[in-house]
Amino acid sequence: RSTLSSSSAASDVYKRQPAYPYEARSAGAQGVVVLLVDVDARGLVSQVEIERSSGHVSLDAAGRDAVLGWTYRPARRDGVAVPCRIRQKVAFQLDG
Repeated sequence: RSTLSSSSAASDVYKRQPAYPYEARSAGAQGVVVLLVDVDARGLVSQVEIERSSGHVSLDAAGRDAVLGWTYRPARRDGVAVPCRIRQKVAFQLDG
């Protein structure tokens, strides 16, 4: 199971849950990756950087790959859509 949270002037409209990598699940790996996400004025993700690793390369990659496909309602300044950078957390947690 993966959970998501974000805080920014842009708000998420479409987000696909990241796949939990098989090798990470098998190893019992859990963690939270913090991503810096560039959102253009159309609400599309143009770039994703890892700000803080989950401690597991496969979880970081799964979070980054998922966010690359998300769509946001863009930030607005004076009523005009503008590009912005937001911080996005993606948590990977095993049930039970």
